Amino acid sequence: MAKATNTVCVHPFRLKKLAKDPIARPGRPRNVLARAEVRSQVLADGSVLYRFRESADPKPIGTEMKQQVQQKSEESVEDGHMHDLLIVGPGVLGSMVAELWLQRFPKARVVGQTNTERSHGRLRAMGLEPRTKFQGDGTSFPYVIFCAPPSGSDDYPKEVAEAVQHWNHKGGLVFTSSAGVYQENNLGTCNEESQLQLLGNSERSDKLLLAEEIVHEVGGNVVRLAGLYTADRGAHMFFLKASSVSRCGENVINLIHYEDAAALTVEALLAGTRSKYYLGCDNHPLTLAAMMKYVVDSGNYEGGCKFLGDGPPQGKKLNNDKTRHELSWEPKHASFEIFVNKI
Repeated sequence: MAKATNTVCVHPFRLKKLAKDPIARPGRPRNVLARAEVRSQVLADGSVLYRFRESADPKPIGTEMKQQVQQKSEESVEDGHMHDLLIVGPGVLGSMVAELWLQRFPKARVVGQTNTERSHGRLRAMGLEPRTKFQGDGTSFPYVIFCAPPSGSDDYPKEVAEAVQHWNHKGGLVFTSSAGVYQENNLGTCNEESQLQLLGNSERSDKLLLAEEIVHEVGGNVVRLAGLYTADRGAHMFFLKASSVSRCGENVINLIHYEDAAALTVEALLAGTRSKYYLGCDNHPLTLAAMMKYVVDSGNYEGGCKFLGDGPPQGKKLNNDKTRHELSWEPKHASFEIFVNKI
């Protein structure tokens, strides 16, 4: 059988070319990594050329990685550490996951892995054991969550692949992704099994989809999250500070409170499932104009935002009934409107 070769030329922080691939099944990208031999070459200008060669007898990329993880599991945690957790990226979301985890498993060892030591004092005060990614001792963990954003990494899929190798397969592995990987943008309904972006459509979605595939191949779960918010974080704060933007006010946005995203992530870690895709949202999509009206009408914020764009509205309407049923989960904050009026 002839082998077809696709190429990807990747500059730092920028994809220059990526062969677009059809999606084989709803809810996940075509398994580019699992069905290809991958070769890389550093070019004179510093870019990296990746070659994906189709093979008649493919070896999934997860196979070798899974073998490495299983070898580490031979040195796995003792009975007293059966709920130890590694959090890669203990920012706002990761810290909330840590708090919930320690409430449920107070004797667990929770390690927060960061790029620098700037937040280590805060993490220690929370009861976490902080370390940088360069300080790992090779210990494997029954539970691992990767919730660092793509913006903090030069090679995001590689960072995820390295984190995966700390998992010993005895508990759960979760990667927090974004609902932005879904293709829908014409105000249609979107759920866990909706079509995804094609590789090459956007640098951010490419990073997330490739990272999702790495986690999926070794049996980890993916949680795709809508827009995260708290009282002083999120899209509403961005628009308040901007005061006016050239966007259409009828564009649709989907939201989930950080606390609910953390709780959902914990349930996905403990579900005992493998290679599942979950969706985190409050099931109350709303327009940008409506969101800011709720903010202003609540009386808890000063200012507002004018939407000056007049193009056709865009966005998707997320529904995660399947996730709620499978994980027996419901959000504490039922909608953004209810939340801002309770502050």
